[in-house]
Order: sequence, then C-alpha cells, then structure tokens
Amino acid sequence: MRYYKMSGFDYSVVILAVGLSIYNSMEFFGPMIKEEIQAQTDINAGKITHAEQLELTKKARNAQVAEQVKKIKESIQDQSNE
Repeated sequence: MRYYKMSGFDYSVVILAVGLSIYNSMEFFGPMIKEEIQAQTDINAGKITHAEQLELTKKARNAQVAEQVKKIKESIQDQSNE
C-alpha cells in the first residue's frame, strides 16, 4: 500500500478548506444560534413562555426562508435576462 506524502502546499490547502467550511457554517448557523440563546434567556427570565418562543422562532425562520427564496428568484431572473 502506498502512502501519499503531503507537502506544505497540500497542508495549506486542507487548512484553507477547513477554515472556509467553518466560516460558512458559522455564517449560516450563527443567527440561529443567537436566536436560540436569546430565546433561552427570555424563557429563563420569565419574560415569555416556551410555546410563545417556539411560535416566534418559527415565524422568524419562515421569514428568513422567504427572503432567501426571493433572492434566489431574483438571481434566476437576472440570469435569464442576460
């Protein structure tokens, strides 16, 4: 069985790929994580019930999805117009 010896460039490419994937996941999941932390803080403080928070979170995520769908549709229209 042969082993591939990685050079410094190969290591830098791997580190760059891992860094980009972590950055993209934080960019994508960051707002959701912040929402969950704020929701738990509000629930613990007694400002809001768990059921109310679930409903608010559901509405916020639906709005985010609708916004993303709108951006995708605009992008498709821009590409078809070119």
